[in-house]
Amino acid sequence: MSLHKKISKHVETRTRKSERTRERIVAAAREFVLERRGVDFQMAEVAAACGMTKGALYYYFRDRTALVEEVFDRAAGEFLERIEGIGALNLPAHETLEALCGVFADEVRQGGAVIVALATELAGTTGALSRLEMRVDRISAIVEEQLKRAREQGEVRDGVDLGLVSSAVCGAFLFAAFRRVREQGDAFDAPTFSAELMSLVSHGLADTR
Repeated sequence: MSLHKKISKHVETRTRKSERTRERIVAAAREFVLERRGVDFQMAEVAAACGMTKGALYYYFRDRTALVEEVFDRAAGEFLERIEGIGALNLPAHETLEALCGVFADEVRQGGAVIVALATELAGTTGALSRLEMRVDRISAIVEEQLKRAREQGEVRDGVDLGLVSSAVCGAFLFAAFRRVREQGDAFDAPTFSAELMSLVSHGLADTR
């Protein structure tokens, strides 16, 4: 094997090892966030959980904020992928919206408070806040597209500000899920919750009889 190939292989091996180590660090930090329902962890705790020194940890992440940003990026990215996956199924608009509601509910039940906790922690960090806004805008756009389809199918009346409604719907999905999960705990049923909330979104509160 030539010297160039040996060097390339060595670099590739080190890169893979470095990536695996970063994965372990991020996974450990995320576990602390899930366990404590927030970002109340120290770098020393993460280092100990990974079986490494605190100094070695700082080789991969310059400070605690950088690590929190990485955990947030991955959690938010995974959530957005689920949302986009539902949008790509090309179901009828109402079914898509109900399925999206289910994703929000399931995310909260499975620990979606991670995203809220991390977003709160990073609210004053310009770069992180920008990434959060991009993801929120993308999710809102997906919901708005389904509302447009619903209007074309005669399920949403003309004149409705779909951008405003999409933001309101996203907020309803998220905060209603937080409340219901807190109230019902293990008894929480995402499909039932999704159907109930979508009925409110579709028909409103007024008695039209």
